[in-house]
Amino acid sequence: MASGIHNTNDRIFYKSSRSWHRIYFIVLFVYAYGNFLVEIVPPLTQAVSIVRAVADFLLLLFGVKALVYRENKVLRLLVVFFVIISSVTFYLNSSTTTLFVHLNGLREPLVLIVALAMLAHIFYSDGRGRFVRSMNKFLLVFLVIQIPVAFSQFFRFGAGDQVGGTFSDGGSGMLSQIIFLAVYYLLLVRAGKPNGVGFRLNKVTPLLILFIPVFINQTKISFVFFAVLALLQVRVQLNLAKVFFTIAAGAVALFLFVKILAATTDIDLADYLDPDTIEKDFFSDWAAAEDITRFGKLVIAYDQFENEPYKHIWGAGYGLMKGKSVIETSEAGRDLERLYFGSRIQFFSTYLQGGLLFTALFLILNFYYFTSSRNTHFKYNFIRFKSFAFSLFVLMWIYNDALLVTYFNLFAAYFLVFIKHGDMSLTSSMLPRSRS
Repeated sequence: MASGIHNTNDRIFYKSSRSWHRIYFIVLFVYAYGNFLVEIVPPLTQAVSIVRAVADFLLLLFGVKALVYRENKVLRLLVVFFVIISSVTFYLNSSTTTLFVHLNGLREPLVLIVALAMLAHIFYSDGRGRFVRSMNKFLLVFLVIQIPVAFSQFFRFGAGDQVGGTFSDGGSGMLSQIIFLAVYYLLLVRAGKPNGVGFRLNKVTPLLILFIPVFINQTKISFVFFAVLALLQVRVQLNLAKVFFTIAAGAVALFLFVKILAATTDIDLADYLDPDTIEKDFFSDWAAAEDITRFGKLVIAYDQFENEPYKHIWGAGYGLMKGKSVIETSEAGRDLERLYFGSRIQFFSTYLQGGLLFTALFLILNFYYFTSSRNTHFKYNFIRFKSFAFSLFVLMWIYNDALLVTYFNLFAAYFLVFIKHGDMSLTSSMLPRSRS
């Protein structure tokens, strides 16, 4: 391990160790492209699952090591709390699940926690600039690759969940969320003006092309994200004429986009805004639905827990939907399997597995990173990025359970740590040049 250094002014406490960087990028690569490898070579499904298990072990090994450092005090407390409540959950549900299934189910929440710990440690080392520069390149390459992959999926399957880029079938929503976060992040660190207010137009335009997969994968929540993104670009101090011009230009652009979309695909946006469609997607009669709706699943879980009230607090057990490729699914998982088809919201997945206590822990884990940060020097641009990320994570809790999906939360962990622990020195103009 690297020897320690201490600099309270710059918040740099440690000498960097490149092994930390390499491990994180190896794990990130495995999850960013593993699903796509399975899509094009299906016989590799089990092999990819095993590689991911090894990647998880490496991340857990380094992440647990990172938990001992001072910047991860809050995470240490959350880990202790999580170990206690998850152990009680297993004890209460031991008749319907096994220890192996339980431990396997802890992987994804623990991967998020240790990824956050590991990244925080890197951000407090003197190698953080090198790591961020590498991450910027990784994100840019990742986003560029999504364009041809998404187009190939669109032409083969049409617009829908199967257009998930390298996340593959079922990953379209999480891909869209990552694209919004990553593109806005790259705008912040690569295209932001030196004073932290506004962006350089010549660097903005090329980055906007990276939104292309969002336009063709038919992810409904994307329209909400675009609306939030547009609202955040309107500065309070703009005069009335500029506000009117901005709204008018945005309306014209939206009108043209809708017309082009309707002319080139079978997507009708009016269907998504129809009250009947909204009610069907979120609140329809779950008992008669083939694919139980998002909130319908939460209602079912609540009703089933009424027979065993302790499950409201402790949940039905971790790993209920895991283990289909390598490890056998638990008895409880088989009983509740129908709830895992289709879309699941974060509230449902945390409540079902670990009850209200796990839900509360995950809420704290998610939104702790939006509390006071070092990032005051980013000024207006950073405030807008932070506000957008906050909105995206809030919406996620009623849209999908992305934070319990490793290929999403490895990316999400980076943005959360950047928001909490980054500073002005991590913009492209301030980063040290690589010597390699």
